[in-house]
Amino acid sequence: MPQPHERERDSTATLAKVLGVAVVLAALGYFTWARFQAGVRPKNRAEELLNQGVTACEQGEYDEGLDLLEQAAEVARRGRQGVEDKARLSLLTGLEADAWMLIGGFRLQRVQDEHRQERAEAVRKGEAYRIPAEGLAPAQEALENAIELKPSARAYYHLGFIYREKGQALQAIETLEEAIRREEGYPQDRVSNELRARMHNDLGEAYAHARQPAQARKHFENAVMLDRDLASAQYNLGLAYHAMSERPDGDRFRNRAARHLRRYLELTEDRKGRAPEREVARDLLKDLPAPAEP
Repeated sequence: MPQPHERERDSTATLAKVLGVAVVLAALGYFTWARFQAGVRPKNRAEELLNQGVTACEQGEYDEGLDLLEQAAEVARRGRQGVEDKARLSLLTGLEADAWMLIGGFRLQRVQDEHRQERAEAVRKGEAYRIPAEGLAPAQEALENAIELKPSARAYYHLGFIYREKGQALQAIETLEEAIRREEGYPQDRVSNELRARMHNDLGEAYAHARQPAQARKHFENAVMLDRDLASAQYNLGLAYHAMSERPDGDRFRNRAARHLRRYLELTEDRKGRAPEREVARDLLKDLPAPAEP
C-alpha cells in the first residue's frame, strides 16, 4: 500500500547548514551595541533582525537568515530582562517566540530538503521513509523553545510533523490536534484556509500512521474542503478511498478514489519527473473507473 504523501511546501529554495553558536565575546559586544545604540529599543531591534532574517531565508540565504533569526531571539530575550511593563514584556516575549518558531520551521525545511531524494526513492518502491531523528533534533528544540515562551498553532503544527516523522504517531496526533484547537479557538492564532488545510492533511497522515483509517479519511476530507488545490490532500484522500474499494459497497469509493487521484495529477502537471507519487497515482488509476464522458 502506498504511503501517504510527505508534507508539501510551497518554498522552492533549499536550506543550507545552520550556523553554530557565535563566539561569546563577539556576541556580547554585538548585543551590547544593539541594546544601547541611540534611539533604538531592544523590541525594535529584535523586529528588525527578525524581518531581515525572514527576507534572507526567502531569498535562499539561509545561513545568513537563520543567524539573523537567532540574533532576534537573543535581543528579545535580553530586552525582557528587568522589564516590568506587562504590555512591553508580552511584545518582547512574542517576538522571541516568533523567532524560535521561524528558526524551527526553516530548520525543518532544510532537513526535509536534504532527504528529499531518499524519500522519493522509497515512494517509488512503495516503502515508508523517515528522516533520522538526529536530523530533526535542532528544529524540534527551536519549536519547543517557542511553545514554552508562547504557545501558537504554527509552532504546534511544525512540531506535530516532527513527531510523525519520528514515528511517534500518538504524540503527533495530540500535537496536531492542539494546533487545530488553538487555530479555531484563539483569534491571534487564526491562519489562512491553505494552512488550515495543511494542518488537517498532516493530522490525517498521523492517523494513517497510527492505523486509524476512518479518522485519517475524515481529516483528508476536511483538508480538501478547505483547499481543493492542496495536491497532497487530494493524493492522500485518493489513497484512503482506494483502500476502501474492496468493501461490498466499494464501487462508490472506487469512483471517489479515481476523482481525487486525477485531480492530484492535474495539480502536479508541472512536476513531472519530480513527484514520485505521480507514478503511484497513474498505476492506481489503471484499475479505476475512467472519467465520465461530458
